[in-house]
Amino acid sequence: QELAAPQQCPSVRALVCGGDGSFNWVSSTVFAEGFDVALIPVPLGTGNDLARALGWGFKYPGTVNLEKIVAQVKSSQTPSYLDLWTMNVKKAESQLLSDDAIASIPAPSKAKTEIS
Repeated sequence: QELAAPQQCPSVRALVCGGDGSFNWVSSTVFAEGFDVALIPVPLGTGNDLARALGWGFKYPGTVNLEKIVAQVKSSQTPSYLDLWTMNVKKAESQLLSDDAIASIPAPSKAKTEIS
């Protein structure tokens, strides 16, 4: 069946093989199109912070363990939901936080410590 319009797909589960960037790209794209799909991170990236935090491991699990992950995903009844959000940071216009003000702060002095 072709998915022509955004819709709920609660029974669809997809393994996202890659790292944090791959997961971010896939999840952003899928949800921007309006699909409600369970995504499971398979850690094949450099950092794999999300997969590690969600309990899916921090490195490629190997063929045998990957088969176990697929079986676990197929049998799971209720997916967990995560919030997706964006944060934009702008440099302050205040003189208090200007580059010149920060540069004028003296560096801490290195105290000598004697060990007896």
